[in-house]
Amino acid sequence: MKIPVRELYYFDVIQKLPYRTKTILGELIFRGSKDGFIVLKKRTREIQQLIELGLIIDNPIYRGKGFSISILPIAPHLHRAYKRKFQREGGVVVEKESV
Repeated sequence: MKIPVRELYYFDVIQKLPYRTKTILGELIFRGSKDGFIVLKKRTREIQQLIELGLIIDNPIYRGKGFSISILPIAPHLHRAYKRKFQREGGVVVEKESV
């Protein structure tokens, strides 16, 4: 799948994330719906960082327990590409940065 140029910025942002945050984003994509929504119980530091970067946003319509977020709403092609990749691999496989 080809990623539109306007979404490549977010690809670059994801590549520069710390390992733990990148893994959490991958888990959100893998476990979330195909439309990019997921309900979480609590906000972690990494979730807050992803919100601040604009990679995930709060879903203000949700009224249940916990809170709902939309994953990569500004980069739907990138979301679909990651979702397919993780489904093919059977889960999230993020390469650890070499130190």
